[in-house]
Amino acid sequence: MARKKAREFSREFKVAAVLRMKAGESTARLAEELQLRRKLLYEWKQRMEGRRRGEPEPRVGKAAEVGGHAPAGQRKQASAADRGAGTAGG
Repeated sequence: MARKKAREFSREFKVAAVLRMKAGESTARLAEELQLRRKLLYEWKQRMEGRRRGEPEPRVGKAAEVGGHAPAGQRKQASAADRGAGTAGG
């Protein structure tokens, strides 16, 4: 059985597709419309963001917080008042 020739996409086509993904368009619907695999869209997005295959997407804002706490480099020390020190009755 003969294999289909792989389709080639221009850089402009890929950029336009990735921009639509980033704008919040459904990746599944976009893939269906463009008649390609969702995985391919994600691969293009990773390449354009300069990430290697399998490397997680960088998190921003609240999503970057781990377990409800800011990452170690961004933690603030609790003040004495926050810890309950200096309260009356002692």
